[in-house]
Amino acid sequence: MSGHRFAEIHQARSLERADARWAALADSETSPIAVSNICEKLVHEVQTNALDFRDALLHFQNLALTSTHHLKVSIFLRSISLLIQFHAKDVMIAETIEFGLETSSKTVPHPYMVLCRQRPELCDAVYAEVDFLLNEWNDATYDNSILSSLDAFFDNILLSADIAQGRALLGCFACAYSSIELRLDMYFYLCEVLRRYPTKRGLPLYLQMADFLMAMFQNPEVPEEDLKAMATDLFYQLLSRAYDAANNGNPTLPYLQRLDHIYQKIDIVSNQRLASPNPYLLWTALAYLLMTVQTVQDQGLILKLMNNVVTLHSLGTIALTAILPLFQAWSEVSDDDPATKARKTVILDLLALTNKSVEGRAPEKQAVLKDIEEDVKTYSLSGSIAHLVSHLDDCFCGNLNTDIIPQNRLSHIHALLFTTPHVFNQTCSLRHKAMMRIANLATMMTEVHSFKFPVFILLLYLMRSHNTIASETFLFIYYTILPMLLDANDPIITSKILHIILPMIHDGLSTQSRDTTMAAVGFNALAKMYDRQPRVWHELKRVITNWILHRKSATRPDDPKAMQMELAVLTTIRDLCKNHYRECAQDLLPMVISLLQTCNNLNIASVSIIMQIINACIRVDLAEPRSMWIVAVNYIASFAMTIDQDKAAVLWKSICDFFSIAGDKDEVSEPYLEFKETIFSEYLELLIVSENHSIRSSALTALSHFAASDIQRLLPEKSKQFTEQIINAPDTAHTKVLTKLMSHELDHMRRGLFKEEAPSGKASDQGQPLKRNTKDSIGRRENDIGSLIVEEWEQARTPPGLRSGYAIALIHVTSALMVSKAMDDSFSKEKWYRSMSTSLADINLSDHLMLRVSCIQGWMSVFEAALGTEQSTFELKGNRILKDLLARLDKSTVPGITCNILLALAGFTVAANKLPSSFGSSCAIQVIDIICSRFILSDDKISNIPTLLMSDEVQFGAFFSLSHVASCVISDEKVATRILNLLLDAATTSGADRGIDTVVDLVQFARGFAAGRFTAALAAWPTQTQGIEQLSKSGISTLLEYCNAPAQRVSESKALGILMGWASKVQLSEIRDVSWFAIETLKMYIDSGRRGINRGVLLGSCWVVGYADVNNLDDSSLGILEKALTKASNDAGLAANIYHFGISLAHLQRRRMLRNPSEAESSQRYMALMRNATESIKNGDRITAALTLGSLLGVDYLDPSPDPEILLTSAQKYDSGSRSDALSVLMKSANLNSSSGTAMVGDLRFTRVSAALCGKVSHIVNCIRTASLLDREIDSANSIMISTSNEPKTYARLSNTTSYLRAAFDSLVELVRYPNQQNIYTMDILLRSLCDTQGALPPVNWFQLLTDISSVSQQLHNTCIAFASAHATTSASLTEFIVSELNISNPEVHRALVGELGLGKVLELAGLPNLNATENGFKRRGMDAVTTKSRISEMRCIEIYEPYAKCLTRLPYDVQITLLTTLCNHLPPTARVIDDERITLLVNTLRDMTYFNFTKSLLAQDTMRLAELKTVELINKAVEASISDEIKLGHLTKENALVYTAAMAEFCRLGRAANGARHWITESIQRLVVEHVTDSSCWRYILKAMKETDCSTDRDKLGWLTRVLDTLIVIASDKATQQDLDGMLGDALKTGLRYVLSGLWWWSDVWSARDALAPSLLDTAFMLASAISFGDIHRVEQQQIVKRVLKFLSLTEKSEGITQTLVSTMRQCSEEAIAQQGAEAVLKILST
Repeated sequence: MSGHRFAEIHQARSLERADARWAALADSETSPIAVSNICEKLVHEVQTNALDFRDALLHFQNLALTSTHHLKVSIFLRSISLLIQFHAKDVMIAETIEFGLETSSKTVPHPYMVLCRQRPELCDAVYAEVDFLLNEWNDATYDNSILSSLDAFFDNILLSADIAQGRALLGCFACAYSSIELRLDMYFYLCEVLRRYPTKRGLPLYLQMADFLMAMFQNPEVPEEDLKAMATDLFYQLLSRAYDAANNGNPTLPYLQRLDHIYQKIDIVSNQRLASPNPYLLWTALAYLLMTVQTVQDQGLILKLMNNVVTLHSLGTIALTAILPLFQAWSEVSDDDPATKARKTVILDLLALTNKSVEGRAPEKQAVLKDIEEDVKTYSLSGSIAHLVSHLDDCFCGNLNTDIIPQNRLSHIHALLFTTPHVFNQTCSLRHKAMMRIANLATMMTEVHSFKFPVFILLLYLMRSHNTIASETFLFIYYTILPMLLDANDPIITSKILHIILPMIHDGLSTQSRDTTMAAVGFNALAKMYDRQPRVWHELKRVITNWILHRKSATRPDDPKAMQMELAVLTTIRDLCKNHYRECAQDLLPMVISLLQTCNNLNIASVSIIMQIINACIRVDLAEPRSMWIVAVNYIASFAMTIDQDKAAVLWKSICDFFSIAGDKDEVSEPYLEFKETIFSEYLELLIVSENHSIRSSALTALSHFAASDIQRLLPEKSKQFTEQIINAPDTAHTKVLTKLMSHELDHMRRGLFKEEAPSGKASDQGQPLKRNTKDSIGRRENDIGSLIVEEWEQARTPPGLRSGYAIALIHVTSALMVSKAMDDSFSKEKWYRSMSTSLADINLSDHLMLRVSCIQGWMSVFEAALGTEQSTFELKGNRILKDLLARLDKSTVPGITCNILLALAGFTVAANKLPSSFGSSCAIQVIDIICSRFILSDDKISNIPTLLMSDEVQFGAFFSLSHVASCVISDEKVATRILNLLLDAATTSGADRGIDTVVDLVQFARGFAAGRFTAALAAWPTQTQGIEQLSKSGISTLLEYCNAPAQRVSESKALGILMGWASKVQLSEIRDVSWFAIETLKMYIDSGRRGINRGVLLGSCWVVGYADVNNLDDSSLGILEKALTKASNDAGLAANIYHFGISLAHLQRRRMLRNPSEAESSQRYMALMRNATESIKNGDRITAALTLGSLLGVDYLDPSPDPEILLTSAQKYDSGSRSDALSVLMKSANLNSSSGTAMVGDLRFTRVSAALCGKVSHIVNCIRTASLLDREIDSANSIMISTSNEPKTYARLSNTTSYLRAAFDSLVELVRYPNQQNIYTMDILLRSLCDTQGALPPVNWFQLLTDISSVSQQLHNTCIAFASAHATTSASLTEFIVSELNISNPEVHRALVGELGLGKVLELAGLPNLNATENGFKRRGMDAVTTKSRISEMRCIEIYEPYAKCLTRLPYDVQITLLTTLCNHLPPTARVIDDERITLLVNTLRDMTYFNFTKSLLAQDTMRLAELKTVELINKAVEASISDEIKLGHLTKENALVYTAAMAEFCRLGRAANGARHWITESIQRLVVEHVTDSSCWRYILKAMKETDCSTDRDKLGWLTRVLDTLIVIASDKATQQDLDGMLGDALKTGLRYVLSGLWWWSDVWSARDALAPSLLDTAFMLASAISFGDIHRVEQQQIVKRVLKFLSLTEKSEGITQTLVSTMRQCSEEAIAQQGAEAVLKILST
């Protein structure tokens, strides 16, 4: 039964419950009109917020999907449209709910998108609804644009590249909507879609959208500014697509047509061009497109666009980037067709316009770069054009990198284009460099056609530009560049170049009277072409033949230009006969002989060259010497005899070269012997005595090629007479003659003469030991001072008021003057013991802080005397002394004496620890236990401590002694940890403190000093374990943090103690932060005064700067200290502490003197310093001046154990005369020069300090003298060994008449006595003859002779070393000479000694041969049985090398490189197994010594302070020589990033990190990213490490890219890096990842433009997408990279720059590469 319609409607609208309404809508019985009414009511409730928007939308969407009633579906669709309309109208709904591509907390999938996906048949209805919404939109009633509510649906249609749906949607857009604002929104939306559109798919839809936008350019309703913005945007997008299409090999015509159309568009109102792209960017992009153009139509459009650009804009030198493409296009145009002729005319016009543009006003580079950067940001240029922008930036900056090689097509063409402007550079060297670059690029194998011909045309164009290039560029092009373009498989370019060169030659040959300069140039160029293209030989041969025919048939004029051609031809023939004799010589030699026989006007130069040609042919066995002598040379020699010798010197040199060839031939036939006799009798006999030096030298050289028996016929009868001839007229050529004679003598010498003599017991045979000349004895005056001090003590003449100072002086001189003689019952009666006893009672350290700090030196002196030098009694004596001191300590009740005993115990322990036995370590443990258990006070037991122990003196003694003793037990990590914790607590715990206005708080100072010295000792420990390294770092950081706290919270005395403790053991490589902290403190004081600076920190900083070697910057440190001293002199608050500045400055000045090779104590500057200090003692602050003077005299107040190297250097620079006045003043101040003993003086404190200083100066000079004597003893021991060896003293056993060896030896002995200039030259000739003589020499003692010769001149010194090294293998004296030279370490011969001649020979004799040396093959028969091989023990080798290892950091750079190279040449590879344990120990020891003394500090250097190239070479050698385990490389920080990565790359190159290299490199990449290291050099070494490890195939490269992305993902996931994640990862993408990509696929090395340029990230995106495309044949690796890019994108969604980069990468990926990710996921990414 049918119902009433109105009743059903009212019933439907009366439903109150929402579920009832939705049920009614779903009911199939409900009529459409009722459904419409219900929907209307529901929509109204949503609009009035009575119903939830999201819920209603979902219900309507489900109803539309499930309903089969078409009318109802349309009602549901309209309801959805009304809700979307409400969404656009209501701002709150729009902000709460967004339409997107997927569901989230704020986003719902767009209903239209869902309907079209699940019910495609509804698409037309949906588009109708879209049309409804767009027609209904009214900007007056909407809060938002309707497009914001529809863009997700539009994105789904357009970005999915669905052509059919896209066209339908564009049809909606094409409707004439009334709102201009809506149409503008649609246009801008489509521009945005074009930017986000995928690059490699959906071309038809993309072009339709572009055409849609282009159609509205004629719409007068659109504002002009909007039109221009959209036109420019669309132009850039099309240009970018065209660039990508050209790069990928796809058609570019669709894009070019639209580009031309847009560029021609004129605004109908303003009559201005709509599109305004950057002309520089457009021009270079068009140049690339023209270079890669594939169709004639494309070419025409590009030329048209280029013509428009260059007509409208002045481009400057950037216009030259199009020169090569234009030349290429011009060469491709044919003259047969009128159409092509027109195109040729266009190209020529463009070339003219290009030149005109270059000559125009040059653009302002920075402004242009800024405009380009703005365009890149504004229009989001991506793809391969982003790569172009980086090159454009580089070109504007004038950079030309010729070292890196392009690895793919795009980079290859870019390199060609952007090198071209440099070819026109006004600087000749840069122009030539660019030409070489462009020629190399043109000859590389490419994926496309060859670029040689455009480059050839460019060169022709250059040669026509006479105003652009100089004459040397002409020759450079002809001789270098044109031949480079040739290839054996390229006949086309060969023929083109021949067409240029041959006419030049033929025109010059047409007549001998013509200008033949260009003919000579052309001929030389043709000869150079033959080196690259063998097919040119026939043309070259024809030219040579024609010239010879012309030359034979006509008389050559005297014109220099004709002579130039003649020499060009002859020299070319000579070179061909030398370098291409197989192909050319057999044809050329007859021509030359005929020329010689026919022409009678050849000049000497031509004849000389002809002789060289003949010689070259004879050497390659194309002719026989005797035959050539008969045919030609005989006449040439006769001709030369008729000419003045001075004019014929060049000819005689060539003739003598022929004689040399004849002498080398060993034919013994009668005719040949007659031929030789003719040469000897008629020529050589006369020439070797010629007055012309050049001829004589050539003749002697020729003579040396004959047999020794033949040579002797022309020489004096006796060998001595020949050496006298050499002495009278020395010539370098005598070397070869004498070498030949001595070799002949050795060949025929009795083998018994090679045996060493039996040792003789007669003293007269042994002779006196050979000693080197040494300086006068050191320290006589200082030793006298010590004797006076001892005398005062023995006679008890010292007044009570001075006893303390004299007692301090006494203990310092004990080691020199009171050495223990015996160990018996009279122990207590020995002088040293009585000295100790009285000093313990007399010494009072209250006079000055410096006496306290330096007291350990004195007690060490006492116990060094007590322990003596007898090793067998060390432990026995030590136990008794220790027992005595401990007994005294138990009985002591006086604080001062207790302090002295504790300090004496410390001095004893340190002295005992220097002995070779383990006694010192056991003593140290025992003393530490006593001090820590009995004398170190703890705060919780302070009430129970005896009064004696609470004394400041005792507490000072305890902590100060502990600071020195603790350094002896560092090897025990448990004990070291316990001591460190104790000292850190004592040093950093806050407590009562008093300032240091007048005196220092002794307890606080000692606590700080102990902590500082022990942490510095930990850092400087030579064999650090990981535990010790950690202890040192934690200790130093704790103390540094304490010192860096606010000034009022830091104890002044503790801070001073900490910094002075650091200074006493400071080493830059370990505690660099301390050194920089001290420098910055002093700089702050100099700039801003003492406000905010703790006084103790300030004073302590002086000591750190004075002692620390901050990267060898002594001059800067000196300047800082001098300025600080000047400022402190006017600071009343530092008046009592000014000595800290003066003494530390004096110490630094002395160290500077010791390190400067040109300075010594006798230098004027240093003597002036001592004079100033001496005058200050008389007139100023006497105590400070005296302490400063002591420092200048060598006293080290902080370090009780002076460095032996410093002592030895001090000995070399010691000068008694310069010290005389200073010592006199000190003695007078101490009242030591009184004839009747000491007398009382007024200032007792100053006198005591002066007396103590006298003892300290005497002690340090005694140490210097001991070091010098030890060094001399080494030489003396060597000399004694030599003098008592079995080698004879002379060659007296050889014949005085016939032995040239004896004659040379005796002549050297005579000549060295009279070392004038001629004799020096002669000695050098004789030594070089001996050096060149192969095989073992008969034994003789060379040591003293070479020692004497070495002292004559630097040249002879080097020659002596070379001779000794050549024959050291079979001569003990020569071996010892090399060793002695190494021990002396003369800086003048460092370069020779640390090379193969010195150190290399020592290593070889120690069992480590040169791994790179090749055997010369010479071996004299029977010598092994009669010669004794020299050998150096492993321990001695280590002793020789150790001083060099220790001073390696201070040697010049070239010496460092030479030494490390020598070491690398001899140390076996780490992977090689060595069977000999001794050699293994030697190798490991040499590596460790190099590492701890040099490499470790080198690797810790600050990257910013390095000269990169030199340092990297040094690092490579140091790593190879010393590191076999990557753990020794340490850790990568921002400061050492360059050093670390360079070392890592070298380590990988050596193959020493094969197993863990990938993990290690990945960790280093992570550290570089986290530390924000953007230096391209660091990434270059990362890339090098990758390539050295495993990077030979594309699969390997993709693997490395995967690891880099994994690293970035790990960093992005780490919560610890979230604070600066955007900056960190942004830097990583635009530098690190970009460098890695460029180095793996684009260039042979890291190529980088300015990283600040905007397209850096977009360039990274392009290269990353390209890398993904390179993996098309490696799908597994490709998918792994894509997954990581998506993962990385999900972690960085909040970072706009990174997200844009990764999304741009995905847009540029092919459909196959991202197919596994799903269409929805890809669409989501593209819509981002």
